[in-house]
Amino acid sequence: MAIIKVASSIFSTVRTITKALKVAKTGDTIHLSEGTYNEHIEIEGTVTIEGAGTQHTCIEGSVIVKKGASIVFENITFHPSTTIQIDGNVFFNHCDISTSHVRTLLCVSGTLDIKHSIVSGAKEIGIELRPNAQLTIDQCAIYSNGKANILADYATVDLYNSTLHSANHAIWLRNSSSLNSTKNKFSHHSGTQLIAHQQSVIVDKGSYITHGKGNGIYASNQADVTLSGTRLEEHVLPQIWIQNAHMQARNIRICNGRESGVMLRDHATADICDAEFMHHKLAHVQVTLHSHAHIMTSQLTYSEGNALQVKEQSTANVVESKVAYSQLAQCHISEKSVFNSNDSFFTNGEQVGIYAERASVAQLMRSTVSNHASSALSAVESSLRLDDCDVFENVGNAVLLLNSSDVVAEDCRFYQNDMPHFAGKTNAFITVRRSTLAKGKSLYALDESNVLLEQCHIHDSEGIQLEVQQRTKMYIHQCTIAAGQSNGIKASGQSYVELTDSQVSDHRFPQLVFDDSQLIVRNCELHSGQENGIILENDAEGFIEDTFISNHGLPQLWVDHNSNVELRSVHFTDAVASDIFARNHSTIDIYKCFVNNTKMEHNIQALNHSTIDLHDSIIRNTIGDVFYIENHSSITKDVEEH
Repeated sequence: MAIIKVASSIFSTVRTITKALKVAKTGDTIHLSEGTYNEHIEIEGTVTIEGAGTQHTCIEGSVIVKKGASIVFENITFHPSTTIQIDGNVFFNHCDISTSHVRTLLCVSGTLDIKHSIVSGAKEIGIELRPNAQLTIDQCAIYSNGKANILADYATVDLYNSTLHSANHAIWLRNSSSLNSTKNKFSHHSGTQLIAHQQSVIVDKGSYITHGKGNGIYASNQADVTLSGTRLEEHVLPQIWIQNAHMQARNIRICNGRESGVMLRDHATADICDAEFMHHKLAHVQVTLHSHAHIMTSQLTYSEGNALQVKEQSTANVVESKVAYSQLAQCHISEKSVFNSNDSFFTNGEQVGIYAERASVAQLMRSTVSNHASSALSAVESSLRLDDCDVFENVGNAVLLLNSSDVVAEDCRFYQNDMPHFAGKTNAFITVRRSTLAKGKSLYALDESNVLLEQCHIHDSEGIQLEVQQRTKMYIHQCTIAAGQSNGIKASGQSYVELTDSQVSDHRFPQLVFDDSQLIVRNCELHSGQENGIILENDAEGFIEDTFISNHGLPQLWVDHNSNVELRSVHFTDAVASDIFARNHSTIDIYKCFVNNTKMEHNIQALNHSTIDLHDSIIRNTIGDVFYIENHSSITKDVEEH
């Protein structure tokens, strides 16, 4: 292998690169002395051309590397007058390739390797890769190349430890092209920094993508993006935009975006694991138009909007993740979309924790929703499902339902919410099973809503524990309702409550209060109330069967203002005051009951046009008379009286 020296000296036998190429043989090295070489160079063989350094050796003119040729350029500056055309194999090492005169700086149909070099200044494209071209770049700077620093069409790009900046786009992949990127920096592009179209592929490990006026990454038309250890910051548009494409991301950090962190739309999919999202103005993740996101072991915090938006028939799964400190609803689910959360935490939101609307569904399992400035979960014309969840210390409700929404909560714990744990309005459906509702008003439902409570423990409310209004129906089965600072249950406005196999005790005010409403009680126990056990008033109706009522500070059953009740096999005992009291045109029918009073005479009282009929019952009083009647009232007796 010979060394051919090229110099402009009159003593040199080879003064041009063209002449050197003619005499060079395969494997020879052409050494260029200091100077500028303005030539039209065509290379067909296998040679190395080395200069005296980029500050001392410059090639101008045109360069063509033909198919089958293999060339190494080292320590040379190129200021080409036309596009450098590469159809063979080329390696640039320690070169500066720059111009402001040509549309495309390098056009590659073969294989191009660039190391420790600069490519800059093209009017439109820095490096254009034609079909089947291969490009490898290591420790280079590619910048200021008009529309795109690199454009690939059916081509492959391997990029390592390099910097790309100050063009419209950093890399544009089209038609099944691929980018394998490791530890690069992409910054300050006036448009989207990385683009993948038409089944192209981006694989990045550990790069930093920052300060773009468009997206950081845009993928569409069945493209595929894989990120590991990637960081994205400071983009004007969504930092990652995936449209009818797929993304897989692990151990990434996306923050400080002017819009959102990740946008998925048009049947896009994303699997995101071990990610950190912070400081976006719209949302950390947007999922829309039939798209799907799976987010696992990630943190979504400090959004100026939502942490997560899911809309237009999309789905999102959040697993073992933390969502916190959003200024709007932390998760906003709308337009027939579905949201699933497993083993996750939603906390410290400045508004609602999870908001579902427009026929959407939110499902939470083994998750915690706490410390929100409004309701923890809200639904409008939507459905909520909670399984083994904790919802506590929210300024609003634990669950708020409006306009035909529904919730099913099983094996959950609700406590210390400032407003009712469950609130439902306008045909809301509330189902709670095997759950604890404590230290806050447990439920408030109105306007033709429906409530089912089964095997629940409801206790320690500072207000009314369960309240229904305006033709609402509530069914309570095998529940314990205890230790409230007001009423246990209150119903008004033609509502209906059915209480079965349950226990109500230890309330400061009357335990059950029914105003213009219906009450059914079967096989229950009401005891230890500071005031009345049951109040029925203002056209209320009741049916009480197989129930034990004891130890109340005021009349255990109070029926008032045109109300009526039927008692069957009810046991009254340990009353501090009277047991049964009716007044103001009210009616009580008593069948096979036992009434025993050892503390006050007149167990049973009828006042002001009221009627009490007793059938086959036992009435006992150890103090004095059993009955008291006044003002056109009546008590008819078929009883055993003691």
